[in-house]
Amino acid sequence: MSVGSLAARQSLPYDDVYAVGFLGHGLLYGIGYVMAKAIVDSEGYGGLITSLRQPPHMFVLRYIQLPQYGADKDHPRLGTNTIKAAHRLEHLCK
Repeated sequence: MSVGSLAARQSLPYDDVYAVGFLGHGLLYGIGYVMAKAIVDSEGYGGLITSLRQPPHMFVLRYIQLPQYGADKDHPRLGTNTIKAAHRLEHLCK
């Protein structure tokens, strides 16, 4: 839902995205936790802090560059649309 909203004809209210992703079933929280843990495991807490000080799309792009990305359940692959959205935001935010 959060990535889909980038291409939506009508804006999705922030509260709707937040409610689905972080409250309700907490899908976005769980994915973010796994991504953050993978960055810490690879680069230490300093690497995570550096990633979190950048715009959010850079957190996604850093995660997919990890050597273990997609190798196992602790480093799951992200959806194609999520990765495309992160690259799109990278170019829009320059």
